[in-house]
Amino acid sequence: MNVMYCPKCYIKFPSGERRCPKCGGPGLPRNTPLKANSVQPKTVSLTGSQKSKLLFSSVMGLLFLAIPSSIIFGILLPLQFNWLWFLLGIGIICIGIYTNSSLHELLDGTASVKSAQLLKVDRFDVGARICFGFFHGIGRLTIDNAMCEAATVGATYQLIYSPRSKIAWNIELQTEQKSNTIAHTQPNAQENAIAQSKKLNFAQRKELFSMLIKNLMLTSLFPIYILINSSIDMASISIMAFGFMLGMVMFTVFYLKEVILIGLDLISNPIEIDNTRLIRVKFTYRRGKTRYYAHFENTNRLMINEQQYMYLIENQQYHLSYSLWTRKLWYAQLIDSK
Repeated sequence: MNVMYCPKCYIKFPSGERRCPKCGGPGLPRNTPLKANSVQPKTVSLTGSQKSKLLFSSVMGLLFLAIPSSIIFGILLPLQFNWLWFLLGIGIICIGIYTNSSLHELLDGTASVKSAQLLKVDRFDVGARICFGFFHGIGRLTIDNAMCEAATVGATYQLIYSPRSKIAWNIELQTEQKSNTIAHTQPNAQENAIAQSKKLNFAQRKELFSMLIKNLMLTSLFPIYILINSSIDMASISIMAFGFMLGMVMFTVFYLKEVILIGLDLISNPIEIDNTRLIRVKFTYRRGKTRYYAHFENTNRLMINEQQYMYLIENQQYHLSYSLWTRKLWYAQLIDSK
């Protein structure tokens, strides 16, 4: 017997049920394509199990805030109080709560509904298997193993998902007919016509400048603390506090390198232009952080964004523009192979 689902509430029925246990409406077989002219809701209410998953995720996010907060309020401030570390600790807590997407969506209580084409599927084994689906117009969503195994790249699905936490709760096949969305979409948000100038334009300089400010702020935290607390006796601090300071030195060096590279791009100003073949695109997922790379034949590895990762086609020729020092890809225009 086909699994039934409600086209209004988008929930599966218990075995043998013909009507929706939530609204009482008639059910449809799970893979029944939806009519194009049917009115689809933009949001649906989260189920109890979905709220439980978001609750667990939001609690873990809040617990993660306890690590830097305990270091600042439990180790550094008792050594010597200063307003810089106090405000930094408060700022970390406020930013952590603001960026806790699971908490916000749990409080909202709804999930979005949208139809989109599946462009790519990626799997990672990090203790447990994590699967991601990349959907046209939506981007990356976390999907479960059952969705991952049944997914057909190029097919169109109706999704129930949380847009902030990037979780797909349910995907229903609308059509298996593969469209040519990938081939006809340029892998950047700008106009299709690639800029031929070898100088950074205003938008590119603005993005680099924003990156520079962010990295400068991160780089300056520890030096400012040392200047304010120059009288600290290093011989009297605890091993844990010393280890934290050593970690901060490594943290500062890493972001100082980023500052130098961005500064070189802003000062020298040129953009590299090249025609080359894309060998492969790569997506890395470590400790919840994602990075996207593209490996080209003549330019080696470049940093790309999520949209570029979704639409770049391997083994195709592209006209590129990218920054020399930060290795950031600005444009990639597919060259007609005909």
